[in-house]
Amino acid sequence: MKPDTPDETLESVDQMASHLAFATELRTPPPELFARLRSRIHTESPRRPVFACARETPDSWEKTPYEGVTVRRLYYDAASGLETVLLRMQPGSTYPAHRHLKTEQCLVMEGDLRAGDAVFKPGDFLTVPRNTTIPVTSTESGNLLLIVTTPEVG
Repeated sequence: MKPDTPDETLESVDQMASHLAFATELRTPPPELFARLRSRIHTESPRRPVFACARETPDSWEKTPYEGVTVRRLYYDAASGLETVLLRMQPGSTYPAHRHLKTEQCLVMEGDLRAGDAVFKPGDFLTVPRNTTIPVTSTESGNLLLIVTTPEVG
């Protein structure tokens, strides 16, 4: 007997599906099947690189509240709360003392960075442990810094 309404058709298909689930014997697939599948996946569908690109534009650099200091935000990782930025300080500018909730990483790419008596030059890499206050920093010749940090300060 043919169902008359869509609801009856759906009920009929549902009943058949229930019977099919028990119509065959359950069997564990052979282990080599998974190896063959993995091999086909890796050879037939090569992974494409997945990346994000922060291209330079005329408005890439944002002013900060500090004279002569600009920032370019490159990436924010919501899972870790870390942000990757470029920070540019013009000659003679300063950045106030501040405390970060997580470890800060800083690579001096150009110029000089001064913190107290310490002077850092291009290629110097600094890490500041979490909950450490970073003293006032300054530059004589200007600089470009690559920084990985948390945007929140304590």
